[in-house]
Amino acid sequence: MKRRKTVVAGIFLAAVCAAAAMIRPAEAVKADDAKAAARVEPWKAEDEIFQEYPGQLRISPDGKLHLEADDFGQTNGVCFSPDEKILYVNDSPRAHIRAFDVAADGSLSKSRIFAEKIGDGVLENGIVDGMKADERGNIYVTGPRGIWVLSPKAEHLGVIRMPEHAGNLNWGGRNWDELYCACSTSIYRVKMKVRGNPVAYMNIR
Repeated sequence: MKRRKTVVAGIFLAAVCAAAAMIRPAEAVKADDAKAAARVEPWKAEDEIFQEYPGQLRISPDGKLHLEADDFGQTNGVCFSPDEKILYVNDSPRAHIRAFDVAADGSLSKSRIFAEKIGDGVLENGIVDGMKADERGNIYVTGPRGIWVLSPKAEHLGVIRMPEHAGNLNWGGRNWDELYCACSTSIYRVKMKVRGNPVAYMNIR
């Protein structure tokens, strides 16, 4: 699939902002564009955009911080579609995944629910947390019983079952066709028939 190289979206942070404290980034994802590098420094909570809410933040290439959404229960996993035209962000207590259109300058628009009822939002039962895409645009997200797999049209394709509570996941292996899942006490590896979404760090050797 041809990748769009005009995106300068910068870095997206799923962060929890608390009054009188630094932001607590939960997860970050960077656009596949060498120009989208940013030097990240701590931002104080007294800055205007920081209140007591979880937010979706973007760091633009010039290092400026932008609040893109502030209406989450708790932002957690984030990932791009293969063409980087869509950013997926999951909301753990609401047990759903939202999707945003990504503009060429990295700003987000058209927030909508991509998939919902992925569990009940209770930690002990398994929640949406770690999330990644494969090269075909399918979404893999932790949830009850393991890793839920969703098509680009939000069709529930199945669950890759894990023997423990699943917390996070990522692609690995020589050909990036192995899915690693960090669970309660162990890390599990699943050999796949598809490769992960080819993000920038996969080219680092």
